[in-house]
Amino acid sequence: MKASKSLLELLDKYNVKHVFGLVGETSFPLYDAFNDYPNITHVFARDERNAVIMADAYARFSYKPGIVEVPNVGAPYTLPGLAEANISGIPIIMFVSDIPTYVEKRNMLTEHDNSYLNKLSKEFLSVNDPSQLPRVVRRAFRVATTGRTGPVVVKIPMNIYDGEVSDEEVYSQPEFSVYPSLRFMPDPERITEALKILYSAKNPVIVCGQGVLLSNASEEVVKLAEALSIPVATTITGKGSFPETHPLSIGVIGARGGTRFSNKILAEADVVFLIGTNTDSANTWDWRLPSSKSTIIQLDVSERELGNNYKVIPLLGDAKLTLKEMIRMIREVKRNQSISEIEREKRGFEQFVESLANEKTELTNPVRFMKILSEFVDEKTFLVVDPGTGAIFSSAYLKLKLAGRRIMYNYSMGGLGYALPALIGAYFATGGRILSITTDGNLFFNLGELETVKRLNVNAKIFVFNNKSFGWIRAAMLSKYGRVLSGTEISEIDYSKLASSFGIDYLRIEKSEEIESVTKEALVDDSPKFIEVLVKSEDKVIPPVPDWREIKDGKFMG
Repeated sequence: MKASKSLLELLDKYNVKHVFGLVGETSFPLYDAFNDYPNITHVFARDERNAVIMADAYARFSYKPGIVEVPNVGAPYTLPGLAEANISGIPIIMFVSDIPTYVEKRNMLTEHDNSYLNKLSKEFLSVNDPSQLPRVVRRAFRVATTGRTGPVVVKIPMNIYDGEVSDEEVYSQPEFSVYPSLRFMPDPERITEALKILYSAKNPVIVCGQGVLLSNASEEVVKLAEALSIPVATTITGKGSFPETHPLSIGVIGARGGTRFSNKILAEADVVFLIGTNTDSANTWDWRLPSSKSTIIQLDVSERELGNNYKVIPLLGDAKLTLKEMIRMIREVKRNQSISEIEREKRGFEQFVESLANEKTELTNPVRFMKILSEFVDEKTFLVVDPGTGAIFSSAYLKLKLAGRRIMYNYSMGGLGYALPALIGAYFATGGRILSITTDGNLFFNLGELETVKRLNVNAKIFVFNNKSFGWIRAAMLSKYGRVLSGTEISEIDYSKLASSFGIDYLRIEKSEEIESVTKEALVDDSPKFIEVLVKSEDKVIPPVPDWREIKDGKFMG
């Protein structure tokens, strides 16, 4: 069969249902074959960067590798999406069609050396002969879904698609159609050593990073925490690893939504069990947490992370499989250490949060917004959040009752303009209702995807926090320099006209009393909605970023 058809045949055998991309001339042979594969939906994005972000979100929610196809001319645009996926360890397979091999080095339009993609991927593969294509595709799925998962780039010159491939070579390895595809765990002796330390701890804390979600290990974390009576925190990207209404939950820690309560509990821990977190600056408050006095056990699928920033007892392995073994070893043994003091502090902090939510603010109170929005998150509702106001307030104050991948943040890189394309990928992965929280500073990075949302009738409710500024930057400037520098103001925009120009219903929240009623109105049906939320800038209503506590003329909401 033709190589172009063999690629789609292979994707079909790997149970691929969606390909995200933007057609270009070098991809024509592949798109010519798409009609023969009705099981595979091509999701047409308005920008190559956004196609990668869609595939990233799809992979996070579906536990299948996200598939992208872009032409060579669009390859440079994919870099922001690839960077986030690469650092986060998200399995994406990106096919890049290229100019024909027989015109290389002749300055054909779009010709360039795209080997730079290797820097932001787990592996960069090239198909130099049609007969190689099935083998290379199988390798891409294996590499993307095993070990520390991540993006793989496959370059296919245009003329390769027109070549012939042996039918016998067109087969898949189904075990690599999902991730983590092959799990492994540490030596039992190391697990026993870690358990002994946890048994004897007086004030232990478990910290769950995004690796818990990537391993789909939330159930095991709950069982371990309950068996040993250990409080559980998460990083912002690990939010959802543990149900936040559980008595043992202390919420998010660190400098991106970590509260004074959760950070204090972590700072006082004598033993900290890190699971699937890379201990980056945001999640550790610039490595202030955990305390240097703490004994740290670190479980991670990547050897690069074990002890990278702290002295640790290392456990190299998959989170789900390793925690299952720990639970099996525990059997009937229980750790009877009381957490009554933590429970008392937690009740006091929850009363403080309630007082914050009830504070009168000139515009919408973001703490109250998150507390109310929490009530609308059910098993068929998922959240995608952009960096900025919404991210930090949701991280700290939006409580998830259900464990698992319910919410996602792109805080490995934290690049702006992520949520709008990501909600599209999340929608196709879950088939559910997507609540997106973005800002006026984020929205215009990828505004064109509103057309995609409308065209595909995505069940998305897009909450746009509007403070007419890059408020995060304003607050950071004030914290560091004591004054606001240039480049933070955004002009007045009529968002009702913007939404209506795309054919999307527009709603508006101007004050806290309107949050519940407007949200209910937005959720009345499955059509996309654009909800403008008026808020004060982060230098006036300050989110729980510990270093911003002393900003003058602002109200610290943490």
